Amino acid sequence: MTLVRWRPVRRGGVFNHLMNLQNHMNNVFEDYVNTNDTENSSRSMWAPRVDAVELDDNFEFTFELPGMNKDDIKLEVENKVLTLSGEKKFDYEGKDRSIHMSERNYGNFYRTFQLPSLADTSKINAEFTNGVLNITLPKREEAKPKQISIDVK
Repeated sequence: MTLVRWRPVRRGGVFNHLMNLQNHMNNVFEDYVNTNDTENSSRSMWAPRVDAVELDDNFEFTFELPGMNKDDIKLEVENKVLTLSGEKKFDYEGKDRSIHMSERNYGNFYRTFQLPSLADTSKINAEFTNGVLNITLPKREEAKPKQISIDVK
């Protein structure tokens, strides 16, 4: 079982706390499935680091995916669930060399996030630059803060 570092919410808010809890539960479940799946037992499972932030107008997810290409990543949204999956291939397979240390993560990854009902999944935007995947989900118009004018009589 993989140890997961607990980081208390730094920026406050129920959304951040729930995202941390969900990520932790996803990792526990994936570790259990991975250790009991004989077909996948030779592959390593890892989880890319992510920041999930709620702003006034949108939700933002930022994933660290160093050394990966866009073609190695799959992003889906279905029934208010955001799923990021893919595989980071091991660089040294089949090469004539002795590996003395390997601390980088390789293998398959799979992350899911239950999106708030306020998110407008029809307007999702994803950009991948320099190993960082930025995902922006606007809030539905009725969920955005509105300035209300006050009439003076």
